[in-house]
Amino acid sequence: MKGEEICQEYQKDGWDVSIIRSGIILGEKRLGIYNFIFKNLYNNSIIPILGNGKNKISFVNVNDIVEFLIHLVKNKKSGLIVNFGGLIPGNLNEIIQDLKDYTNSNAKLIHLPVQLIVFLKLIAKLKLIPVTPWHLSIMCKDNYYDNKAMFSTGQIYKFHPIKTIKNYDKLLRITT
Repeated sequence: MKGEEICQEYQKDGWDVSIIRSGIILGEKRLGIYNFIFKNLYNNSIIPILGNGKNKISFVNVNDIVEFLIHLVKNKKSGLIVNFGGLIPGNLNEIIQDLKDYTNSNAKLIHLPVQLIVFLKLIAKLKLIPVTPWHLSIMCKDNYYDNKAMFSTGQIYKFHPIKTIKNYDKLLRITT
């Protein structure tokens, strides 16, 4: 990626630089693309899932990533390339089922064939659906990182991703 190349050039010039690759960041007022899914849960609507929903995903609580960045600065750790992917609570089907149980939702999951991706990307470009073509290209794939480098710095995750979402239950209900 171009951003990482730029960081590495700064490293060559003697700058203290670390590269952090983050997973999906969640936090107060920040549910990203998954806001659509969560709104549908609360509205007992259909939740379209591209593919079979067995793809593993991880979420990062914004507070965890901020604490990690502070940890790196305080401990003068630089020159790292760190995947910060968050805990993997399961695959997409399991995560949505957990949230359905928590919210007592009657929302129904509909699995769309991956072969529809070309058509979906077209209507995404026209802004007829609440996702971008890029979102669609990753939506049915595993989306998590190996956290070994992050753990080697002594940092651990403090926030469980599903609990993060549940903590914003009131916010989600207000915005639906």
